[in-house]
Amino acid sequence: MRAPAVGLLVLALDQVSKAAAHTVTACTELFCPLRNDELLFGLSPGSRSLVLAWSIAGLLLFYAWVRVASRRCTVPTIPIALVVAGVTGNLIDRLTLGYVRDFLGLPGTIVNVADLALALGMLLAAATILYRSARSSTVDRTVAVTLNSKRPPITPSMPSLTPDP
Repeated sequence: MRAPAVGLLVLALDQVSKAAAHTVTACTELFCPLRNDELLFGLSPGSRSLVLAWSIAGLLLFYAWVRVASRRCTVPTIPIALVVAGVTGNLIDRLTLGYVRDFLGLPGTIVNVADLALALGMLLAAATILYRSARSSTVDRTVAVTLNSKRPPITPSMPSLTPDP
């Protein structure tokens, strides 16, 4: 139940912050409301239909990655909620306005809450999946070595309780 709540909270925060930020006209180093007509890395998408198609394709690719990873380890739901909320927040802008409202200045770029949620969700999901997969592989190898071992198990020996002469 926490993941849907986190996703909805991030989506609401994204939409409210964008609306509030775009009432301001002045720019500073950390804050500058801008209209973003491009996709990721400055790719020019063309029509709204193409943007929608690319966004859905990205979500499906993420879903496929999570499905494959979930066969190997448990995939956390909070990062997934962050990714879905981030994509949804920017999709809402694209579908209603035709562009995304960015306003947070980071070194080399300007982003919004949805972008940050998307990036954080992807980073957390990838890190957790890699960590859990590596850990699972180590456990699998340990179990395999133990099960395949031909040596009898080592039993601790008891010290002699007879006194020395």
